[in-house]
Amino acid sequence: NDALQTNWLQTQLNTSAIDPNIDFIFTYNHQPAHSEIWPDGNSSYVNDELYPIEASYPKMVMTTHGHSHCYERGTIRTTHSSNWDFRTVICGGAGGNLDRWGMYANQTDYPEIQKSVDNYCFMLVDINMNTKTINTTMYSMGNPDKPRNLEVMDKWHRFLNQTAPDKPFAISPSGVATATPILTASA
Repeated sequence: NDALQTNWLQTQLNTSAIDPNIDFIFTYNHQPAHSEIWPDGNSSYVNDELYPIEASYPKMVMTTHGHSHCYERGTIRTTHSSNWDFRTVICGGAGGNLDRWGMYANQTDYPEIQKSVDNYCFMLVDINMNTKTINTTMYSMGNPDKPRNLEVMDKWHRFLNQTAPDKPFAISPSGVATATPILTASA
């Protein structure tokens, strides 16, 4: 956690940014910036030094962490103009006991983390370079209280060169709604 590591990352990202043969960037480091389930393992270095650097590169797709023995997926808002953010994932726990909800008094709900489960799990990341797509699936084996048999618990994707969907609009209610409005929207 020092300038040598930060400078190395910056150099690698600069090189990849100008290489037309590189479409996606994935980074891996042990400690996460934030873990909701095990906050004692948080790294201000990752949060304050590495994420801001990664956030400026549009090819950045995902940074994966261990350290906390659980699964957590979040989104880091980027500072580039390509209009997509990158994912953070903690996929740990195979090497030891799970960190569990209720184990630590300082468990925190971080706004950038959308999913946190205290399960043994693994991810498959399917990268198709012909279609420039990434599909990621997390499979859960559960925990001692609720075993699971490779149940899909999370999925997300990134598709390059895809037309954005039409912006939906409200058909009804329009104007002033009743006490119990029902939204009807375009496709």
